[in-house]
This record gives sequence, structure tokens and C-alpha cells, in this order.
Amino acid sequence: MNIAILGYEKERRDNLETHLRACLEQDADVNITQYEMNKEHINLERPPVPCAVFVIIDEETALLDAKKVSSWGKGFPMVMVATHPQYAIEGIRQKVKHYILFPLDRGEITEALKRAGAI
Repeated sequence: MNIAILGYEKERRDNLETHLRACLEQDADVNITQYEMNKEHINLERPPVPCAVFVIIDEETALLDAKKVSSWGKGFPMVMVATHPQYAIEGIRQKVKHYILFPLDRGEITEALKRAGAI
């Protein structure tokens, strides 16, 4: 199983990865890869086909990246992880599988993994 984490801040990506690994501790075949989003260039390369994509939305420019991810198609179920609930409307427009707010909660991450088909 492959999971991609996209976000600007390494600390937030690392925090999310730690929580994901805790929820998936029984699954040894999990490959989690972090992709740094670049604020200057919204030129997000399509990663190898993951089981799920977690996009960290911590500012409005990250919504542009979320739109790019949603254009990749059904093989990339997306979960938005946001700092503010105001981004939820865009999540609905992008047909995300789940929407999580910081601070992270293990139950919410488990639910997101289920909705994205990762577990």
C-alpha cells in the first residue's frame, strides 16, 4: 500500500506521518512518501499511484495544489488535513474522501484511511 503526504511544512508532514504509522502499525507493507509542495511554483508532479493522498492545507495557496491532486483521478483518493475549517467547502468541491482538522486525532485518521480505501 502506498500513501503520499503533500504539504509545505516538514513538521506538519512528519506529524501526519507519525499518526498514520500509528494507525497502520499492523500493516508492514505500508509505504509512506512525503512530497514537499513549493509555494513559488504550483507545479506538483504526479507521484506513483498511491492508495491515498493526504494533502495538508495550511493556507489558501495549498488549495490550488489540492485541485491539482483531484485532477489526477480516481486512483488518487484524497484526504484533506487542514488547519482551519473554512477550507472544508473546497474539500467538498474536490470530492475528498475525508476532511481532518489539526490537531490530529487517531480516530479521524483511521476513518480517513477507511474512506480512502487504504484499510
